[in-house]
Amino acid sequence: MPGFLRKDLARWLISLNILALLASVFPWTLGKQADSLTPAPVGIHPEWYFMSPFEMLKILGNWLPGEAGEIAGLLLFTIGIVLWILIPFYDVKNDGGRRARIWFAIGLTHPEATSTLIHNFVFGWAIEWVFFMVELTTIAVYYYTWNRVDPKLHLTVGWIYSVASVCTLIIINGILTFMLTPGDTWIAVAGTGHEASKFWNAFFNPTYWPSLLLRTGVCTSLAGIWR
Repeated sequence: MPGFLRKDLARWLISLNILALLASVFPWTLGKQADSLTPAPVGIHPEWYFMSPFEMLKILGNWLPGEAGEIAGLLLFTIGIVLWILIPFYDVKNDGGRRARIWFAIGLTHPEATSTLIHNFVFGWAIEWVFFMVELTTIAVYYYTWNRVDPKLHLTVGWIYSVASVCTLIIINGILTFMLTPGDTWIAVAGTGHEASKFWNAFFNPTYWPSLLLRTGVCTSLAGIWR
């Protein structure tokens, strides 16, 4: 039996190598060869899990035409991937010796709920990511240039960080409150495939303004304490 198995595996290996060689030397095309440099067809869009980066690239392309927008988008995505890879290093243990649970909880998020949030708030997520990257950049510049640059320039960086933080709060608050109170208008079209058409109804849901006022008040109070 072992000898038969070895002979059979050898025959299969030789056959597959011959097939791979023939496919490489005499490739059988499925149609006209695609040109990767031609523009994408009008109206094409990627799968849902790539919709947020897709929308961000479109926004950056309008702000920075040409290759500059593409390079800026690729840099943002690369930074995001690097930060995600470094999660185990900055998800530090607490005083009790256990690892923090926030990233573990995010990793176990309900897939269907995550899909709903992505489908319904594609444009919102794209904008939020832009402001979030501005936050990360300006807070790093603000911290590492303390007493090293002109005070007016340093204050300008701080104001940019503050504005980006407020914009992030305004956008993410709509998504967070939607998870609690999606509203009757959105629920009426849920499951029909037209949920994204009720973007603004879902965004400005019944608890949006109360939550925004509460969060703004809490943030202002905390800023006053640290001030």
